[in-house]
Amino acid sequence: MRGITVKGATICLLGHSNKYKDENGKQIFEGTADLRNDVDELIYLDAVKDENALIVTTRPDKVRAEFSSKTFSISLPDRVVTELDEVIKIRPKEDREMLGLIKAAIQSGRHKQLDIVGFVIEHTSYGEKKIRGTLKRLVSEGLEIEVRNTGVARELFYSLRPSLKDKLAKI
Repeated sequence: MRGITVKGATICLLGHSNKYKDENGKQIFEGTADLRNDVDELIYLDAVKDENALIVTTRPDKVRAEFSSKTFSISLPDRVVTELDEVIKIRPKEDREMLGLIKAAIQSGRHKQLDIVGFVIEHTSYGEKKIRGTLKRLVSEGLEIEVRNTGVARELFYSLRPSLKDKLAKI
């Protein structure tokens, strides 16, 4: 491959990653280490599917050239591809499930961490440590959930961030 690329050619390889995931739930490249070492760019395609479309976001892992992530919507069943104006972070399935349950807990009036964790435990087989870790990570991303100290010892109050749609409705 290197001999061909020094002559000006571009080689694109498409591979399927193993189902092994890292500590953040992202699929990681596994297999022959030589391939990863020999390529200049390693870009993952993260995807989520609903009844109307397949949403695909590019996620760089190894880049040497200028690269920016892009998100595409592939309509179903006709498969028309449209590039979206904004990049959508595709969360792993486990995170999407847990985020949905955390949001449901908060919407039902559970705002303390202990109450949220209990709610998620009632509806899944996840352990307390995993739920707390995911909740902490989701809060640190600052996208959908926010937390503040209540002033009572180390007690925290969790709430949902208003979405852009909600903010625009108030204008």
